[in-house]
Amino acid sequence: MLIVDLGVRGILPSTEDLETLKAKGGIQRYQLTGRQIILYLDGIAARQTLTFTYRLEAKYPVKVQAPRPGCTILQPQNETRIQQEDLMVTE
Repeated sequence: MLIVDLGVRGILPSTEDLETLKAKGGIQRYQLTGRQIILYLDGIAARQTLTFTYRLEAKYPVKVQAPRPGCTILQPQNETRIQQEDLMVTE
């Protein structure tokens, strides 16, 4: 199983979009915490690219920078970090 951990603060993801991803088989399940969207996938082939589309709604004006880590449950030594993404929401 592959885990995709998306760091978010002050932002609410669209559960409708996540449910659609789940129904279409893009993800197995998801979990929301106060600071994360955790996506669970069956796996990914070597050199395969996955694209997820979902909406986010800011609870209040925020500026965040979060790394997007990912690793397999059974092989945490294979953790991969992707370049940080900046996101700014203003009124």
